Amino acid sequence: RGLRRAELRPAVLAALARAEIALTNEDWSEADSYLEQARSLDGDAPGVATLSQTLSRERRRQALEAALGEGYDALRRQDYAGAESAFKNALTLDGGAAAAEEGLALVATQRLEARLAALRDQAEAARRAGAFSDALAHYEEALALDGTLAFAQAGRQAMTDRLALAGALEEAERTLGQDP
Repeated sequence: RGLRRAELRPAVLAALARAEIALTNEDWSEADSYLEQARSLDGDAPGVATLSQTLSRERRRQALEAALGEGYDALRRQDYAGAESAFKNALTLDGGAAAAEEGLALVATQRLEARLAALRDQAEAARRAGAFSDALAHYEEALALDGTLAFAQAGRQAMTDRLALAGALEEAERTLGQDP
């Protein structure tokens, strides 16, 4: 058995060397092919296990980078569900990936900012259309998400005042309409 391993050693070393070159070039398929060749010749040869671990680690790193890239690309497109999915995928590849955690935080922040911007636009459109109750509802929804929003606080106050004034005017008209 020892003689057979000694005979195969040059072929094993050559396959391992080619696998390392392929790893350096990030050609995972070729690296895997040469590594499999070395493993089939002598799976217990020094370097086979180490190179297998290196290849697995590099594949995980590449998959992690791809998932993070996909997440940040989705964020740029404002595809929050896609970004969240990609960052969660990155966490499954490397549970301690700080960049994935940061990406998930960015998703939450940008999603909230987009929702608040939409509520602001809806409130302003309702206000311009004279739908003061609708505008008030949009401002209150924004405040439910973030009670410190100056635009929503000011809008809520303006709509509350406007609705109170409209109510007072209606009451005055009703009162005037009843007097003979």
